[in-house]
Amino acid sequence: MTISPAVVSYAIGFASGLRSSMGIATYAVARYAGTDREQVAGGVAAVAVLGEAVVDKLPSTPSRMEFPGLGGRIAAGGAGAYALARRDGTDRVQAAVLGAAGSLAGSWGGSRYRAWASTKAPALAGALAEDVVAQSLTAWAYQAR
Repeated sequence: MTISPAVVSYAIGFASGLRSSMGIATYAVARYAGTDREQVAGGVAAVAVLGEAVVDKLPSTPSRMEFPGLGGRIAAGGAGAYALARRDGTDRVQAAVLGAAGSLAGSWGGSRYRAWASTKAPALAGALAEDVVAQSLTAWAYQAR
């Protein structure tokens, strides 16, 4: 089954709305895949993902719906989708736009989910579940062609 490049771009964006590091990690890994910089890019991506996973759980972390954080998520989603489109030889501009739109949707959806989840379970449980969704969606989109 062939997956539409538009769906992949939106998925990367959505994951970036949940965790902005997902778009950054996707960009780094896709941009340098198959080059001598691949291991360094993968390491930087892993540090970014782990760092955000920790910072996201701190009570002092601001809302993802506030600027400049929201702008960063939108940029990360667009960049990650752009990198995958470049790798796959598909329309890069369309990918960046869909990735950015997906980031906005993911930011809003993730914010609403966390508000709901915090009434049903400990806040950490909701945040960890969101981590799993963001990482799974990113892995799927990275491998989908």
